[in-house]
Amino acid sequence: MLITTAEINTIAFLTALDVTYFKDNVMYSVQEKDLRAILGDTLQDAVNADPTSFPILLGSYIKPFLAYQIKYFTLRLINSDLIIDASYTNLTEAIDQANLMARQQKSSLQDYIYSTYGILPNSIGGFTIPSSVTSTAIKAEIMPSTEIDDLAPSEFTASASQTIFPLPQLLKRSSLVFVNEAFISPSEYTGIGTLSLNFTTVLDLNDKVIVTF
Repeated sequence: MLITTAEINTIAFLTALDVTYFKDNVMYSVQEKDLRAILGDTLQDAVNADPTSFPILLGSYIKPFLAYQIKYFTLRLINSDLIIDASYTNLTEAIDQANLMARQQKSSLQDYIYSTYGILPNSIGGFTIPSSVTSTAIKAEIMPSTEIDDLAPSEFTASASQTIFPLPQLLKRSSLVFVNEAFISPSEYTGIGTLSLNFTTVLDLNDKVIVTF
């Protein structure tokens, strides 16, 4: 799981809730259904595989969303089972507040993944790379044109045995790298914090490389 019960209590509760109320199936459903619907399969799988490569995305956006979404469903379960602790005499109000906070965190998460990865809210198929004129036009309606070039992914066609690709922007820990539309694990390249993407194995002629920033 991308969040622990202790983190849920720290983020979403003023008074810690007994962790036995947090159900594994609820936590799993929120992560693999609700969160995946926002991130898309590509980014979700990348975060699941190596959470430490996405410190800002995980710590500042994913965990707050998960915490309040799990709180919302947990309080609903408590309410439906009529297991009302003295601390939750205003349980209906607490449920509504948790739902509101979850929606706010969802909005912040969507804004961040759009500005960072070009993933549109409610996009079909998850990860969207704005390489077409249409998608660029969509971005132009949402953010100033000066930001579009800075955020656009870079695309390359590899020469035979190529391993090094010069980049227009610094490669970040949160960058995503694809070869022939397949996600490449950060363990398979170096260059984070530099203007150079260096694969640990050679690429074949005409391999297609895409790097997000």
